[in-house]
Amino acid sequence: MKKIMEEIKQFNNERDWNQFHTPENLAKSISIEAGELLECFQWDSENYNKEEVLDYFNSHNREIVIKGNIGTCGKEVYKVNNEKSLFDKIDYLFQSQFSISLCPYYDIVNEYRVIVLNNTPRVVYGKTRPIVVGNGKSTLRE
Repeated sequence: MKKIMEEIKQFNNERDWNQFHTPENLAKSISIEAGELLECFQWDSENYNKEEVLDYFNSHNREIVIKGNIGTCGKEVYKVNNEKSLFDKIDYLFQSQFSISLCPYYDIVNEYRVIVLNNTPRVVYGKTRPIVVGNGKSTLRE
């Protein structure tokens, strides 16, 4: 982790970005980055063109992620890799969502996020996917 933080500091210094690291700019940047994630593709139930969706799906090797745009907390986020599932999930999400996002699927093994403020990494965290291993007989509560 120490090596990663040093590389981030070096990257930042090479670009003279410290001058931009204010709380206001950090808040703006977080908002902008979040918007860019939703920008992948966004539709609502009234602005939904199946041909456009299919073109997008095919242009990303028929592997995309579909989710609602209202905080999902990891729920109702779907990876789809066939046309039937694509439209089934879109129709399902529009039953409870006003708009949805479609984004390319990336197989991320280790995901880390870093927040840098005033040339110093302030927060570094990794996301861990939940895993449950069972014996095939008992429930989780047992």
